Amino acid sequence: MTWDDDWHHGNRPGWWWAIMAIMMITFWGTIVWLITMATQRGSHRTDSSAPMSATGQSPLAPNPESILHERLARGEIAIDEYCDRLAVLLARKAPPPDHDS
Repeated sequence: MTWDDDWHHGNRPGWWWAIMAIMMITFWGTIVWLITMATQRGSHRTDSSAPMSATGQSPLAPNPESILHERLARGEIAIDEYCDRLAVLLARKAPPPDHDS
């Protein structure tokens, strides 16, 4: 008789079924998780409220006026503060006056 006769003749220890059950649950759980991750990766959409480029491919970075408008819409700033800040932003965009003296 050798040390591993019980294993070859089907006389495995009673706890062996628990290890195999845990391994099978882990295996199938991993397979389901991988499939879920693969299908979710392809279904991610861009935010529909973000402005799109002219080609419609990628969202553009928000400009300062749109950020200011969003802050007003969320109630983070009052209308007076919105008007003051918008005036400052528009003044920065205005071209400098010509000094042809």
